[in-house]
Amino acid sequence: SAEAGAPAVAGSPAPLASETSLQESLAAISQGLNLPPDTEPRTLALQGLGSEDMEVVRHAVRVSPDYGLSGREEVRKAVLRLRGERQLPLDWNMTTYAAGRFLEGGLGGRKASAVVAFEPQPTGIVQEIQGIFDATYRKVYTRDRRGAP
Repeated sequence: SAEAGAPAVAGSPAPLASETSLQESLAAISQGLNLPPDTEPRTLALQGLGSEDMEVVRHAVRVSPDYGLSGREEVRKAVLRLRGERQLPLDWNMTTYAAGRFLEGGLGGRKASAVVAFEPQPTGIVQEIQGIFDATYRKVYTRDRRGAP
C-alpha cells in the first residue's frame, strides 16, 4: 500500500530502516515551515525547496520525485544550495542523501550531527572492500590486557 498522497509503484522495495519515510519527511517539512499538517503534500514539497533551513530542503528534495517534481528548476536549485551549504562532494547521489536519517549530536566517535544514508553496492564491490579489511586486519596483544586483544 502506498503512503497517504503518494502514488503507488508496483514492485517498489520497502524503505530501509536507515531511510526517512515519505510521511516522516512530509511531517518534517510541515513542522519546519510551521504549516498545518493537512497541507497538500505537493505544496509542502514546493515550499520546502525554497526554505532557508537546509534540513527542510533535504526533506523536500526527498519527497519531490513522489509528487512529480523531478527535473524542475526549483529542485535543481535546491539540490545545488543543499550541496553547497553542506559541502557535499559532487559525486554523491543526492537522492540517497536526501532519504538518509538525521542523527542528532555526537555519539560513538561522531563529533556532531550527521545524515547517514545507505546506497546498495554491487556484490563485487562489497567483496573487494571486505578483502581489503581481511588482508589488513591484525590482532595485537599488549601486556596490559593479559592476553585479551
